[in-house]
Amino acid sequence: INAYLISVDEHPYSINYWNGLTRCYLAQNNIPKAHEAVDFSLAIDESNPDARELKAFCYIHQDEYVEAISIYESLLQADPKNKFHIYSILAQCHISLGQFSEAIKYYQNWLNKHSKISNYEKAEIYSHIAMCYCNMELPEEGMKYIDASLQLDPFNCGSIIQKGTLHYQLNEYQEAERLFQKVQEDCPMD
Repeated sequence: INAYLISVDEHPYSINYWNGLTRCYLAQNNIPKAHEAVDFSLAIDESNPDARELKAFCYIHQDEYVEAISIYESLLQADPKNKFHIYSILAQCHISLGQFSEAIKYYQNWLNKHSKISNYEKAEIYSHIAMCYCNMELPEEGMKYIDASLQLDPFNCGSIIQKGTLHYQLNEYQEAERLFQKVQEDCPMD
């Protein structure tokens, strides 16, 4: 931080130094200072995508998801080909707001628009979509996605728990219990 403070003092119009200082404050979880530093970056160039993304990240750390969503959506519109990670962030913001159907849309867009997603990533996305359907109390829909997740990653304990939860919602208590016991045996948690 001290090196960046010296650098921004010597080069006050360097967005890279202000963004670097912002990242340091974020790493220390000093969100007020991160906000202050990124605001200097944005004062220099309000359209700088890195500074805008850092600002949105600051908002997330303060549970200000609506503000973060606004910034991330504009970043995605400006550069949809190089911002695939934003789909996941937007989905997570919507989940935090309890907007599960919106989250599903972003996860599905991520799957549809990003051709180089690994099977592990697909399994995680399917699991997240299943969790959204679970929260919406639509276990039949969720089951389709959790099955797809487990086909790609059959040993993912989180997905197995999710499948057990979906079976529980479907009043299939024996299968839910079997899956929960399987997780206890195969994936002991501290």
